[in-house]
Amino acid sequence: MDTPDAAVQALVAVREQPARVVQVMTEAVARHPDNPVVLMAASITALSTGHHAHAVPWLRRIVHQAPDLPEARHTLVQALLVVHDVEGALAALDDGPAGTPADPRLAPLRVVVLARLGRMAEALALAEALVDRAAAGFDDPGLWHNLGLLRAQVGLLKPARDALRRALELDPGNTNTRVSLAHALLAGGAWAEGFATYEARLSLPGWARPHPLPGRRWTGQPLAGQSLLIAAEQGLGDGLQFLRYIPPLRRLFSPARVIVETHAPLARLAARVPGVDQVAVFSPGDPPPAADWHVPLASLALTVAGGDPLGGSLPLLPCPVAPRGPERKDRRIGLALRSSARPDLQRDPPPDAWAPLARVAGVRWVSVLPADASAPPPPFPLEEPVAAGADLADTATVLAGLDLVISVDTAAAHLAGTLGCPLWVLLGPRPDWRWGWGDVSPWYPGARLLRGAACGWPGLMARVASLLEEDDIPCPDNAPIARDSLPDRGV
Repeated sequence: MDTPDAAVQALVAVREQPARVVQVMTEAVARHPDNPVVLMAASITALSTGHHAHAVPWLRRIVHQAPDLPEARHTLVQALLVVHDVEGALAALDDGPAGTPADPRLAPLRVVVLARLGRMAEALALAEALVDRAAAGFDDPGLWHNLGLLRAQVGLLKPARDALRRALELDPGNTNTRVSLAHALLAGGAWAEGFATYEARLSLPGWARPHPLPGRRWTGQPLAGQSLLIAAEQGLGDGLQFLRYIPPLRRLFSPARVIVETHAPLARLAARVPGVDQVAVFSPGDPPPAADWHVPLASLALTVAGGDPLGGSLPLLPCPVAPRGPERKDRRIGLALRSSARPDLQRDPPPDAWAPLARVAGVRWVSVLPADASAPPPPFPLEEPVAAGADLADTATVLAGLDLVISVDTAAAHLAGTLGCPLWVLLGPRPDWRWGWGDVSPWYPGARLLRGAACGWPGLMARVASLLEEDDIPCPDNAPIARDSLPDRGV
């Protein structure tokens, strides 16, 4: 790597050798610290091999050397977004002659950055302006896609669908846009069209499986005398949400055997669902169990019920009976303080946002998440009865002794809803499609949805504390309260 050309060649070659990537990148940059070609090659190698944090200082160096080079600035902003330095991404856009909203190469990125910062009005206004500007020349499907996402995030569902359909007219093969359209349809309650469109998710790279599913794809054929594998997909929340379709599947199509493939934490609970004959724990390296037919889990909604959420079928499982102890006076309220979602989805309040709950008297706070020593504690005492590594059946037993569950958008919310436990769901500025835009969800009719898009996390948590102080939540001895005993009131 004595010459820049040799360094670039080495950087390209090492992309297929993961064990040597960091060593070769570091050596190449050390030998040619001011060569923009080598720095860019090292940055691209870092980004393409998952070493995003390495790329950031090298890209900053290129931008400093050539501030009017939009390619370097564009790549720097993307890298900063990947490492969740959103403030740094905005600074990179603003720093330099190319970093202005009028720059056609960088303005779409500014839309993304503003949205990630929660500055939705600015992001939406810029996205609308970009689409108007592009319509006068080349109609860009990417601009329409971004506009559709932003409109959906602020609840403008019909305009969102219109924008996403325009993006598909310009780029019919874009699976990401088609899935985004499905989300916008489902958020607005267009169940049949939404779930039909949602089938596009099966073409996304993340759904590819190393082993083929057995038998034929089931789309509603009679199943008498035959077996059906319900294939796992996505996360635990999705698994809990779509298990409700198994009892009517059994009743309507009479399969000889129903095999549910699921992730390990859900396995014991899934085995209790009426109509399930066998549970197989999903492992990417193992082939799925044999069956005559297969169907992806979320596809059950369309095939079994035409997309109807079947909220009236809940609780799917009875909430486990907790041991009855001595009469108590304090309310026991469960908390799911965090999700496992990516930070850019903005589902989790910062730890200090929970502080208003400390003022609520007469409450014992109970974590319904597995104990995690690395997670920052809330600013009040919190019991942690769910051991690290516990599964959802263990969590369900803890829920049985609670008067209320307050959860961010995570599997704990789906579990409480599926069991029919009293539930408040805290939703941030980018609510998932299944929570719609009202105060209740057709998926979990007994849940109260509390939204923080308008007031931010601090305002939402202050509102939650006030609701707890105002509401008369009864406190029986270790028995969960009925769903209809909570006042039907949202934020």
